[in-house]
Amino acid sequence: MKKLLLLLICIFLVTFSNSTFAKVSSGMSELQASLSITNTSNGSDSTSTTGIFGVNFFILDWLSLGGSLVGTLSDSDNYTSQSISINAVVDFYLAPSSSVIPFVGVLAGATMQQSEYEVTTYSWWGGSSTTTIDDSETNFSYGAHAGLKIFIKENASLNLEVRYLTYEFGDDDITQTQGLAGFSIYL
Repeated sequence: MKKLLLLLICIFLVTFSNSTFAKVSSGMSELQASLSITNTSNGSDSTSTTGIFGVNFFILDWLSLGGSLVGTLSDSDNYTSQSISINAVVDFYLAPSSSVIPFVGVLAGATMQQSEYEVTTYSWWGGSSTTTIDDSETNFSYGAHAGLKIFIKENASLNLEVRYLTYEFGDDDITQTQGLAGFSIYL
């Protein structure tokens, strides 16, 4: 067992030894993808899936400007919603020469949401009717995010991120708070 553990540690060190030389610097580009899947059961089952694709350009070692495309699908027993956000993103990197880089950022853009839900009305004589309502809207959205980029190779990182996005839909203020996991490739 000790030999197997030692072998695994050696393989890990050889595989990830380049990551200590990883860093971000001005002039680099980043392509990233992240995913979050949530399943909630609280009397009615609901599932929400979010995917993010982004591109960042490093202006300085500690600053990048970019954009992201965020898609969210939500489904429950009587409610379905899809939203797409296109955002401009500004990220600040707190330790750009490290193999684990913490970052914070802000984002702003537009979110288009389409929702379909059922409303059941009951009459006083015991009858009922169900109506399906379909609504869509595009509004200004903004938010913030923070996380870690953990370099596994000189030009690749695993990303852990918490993202907050808010926008209006009808008379409601919609807030999305998500934990995301993903990866980045640096060019």
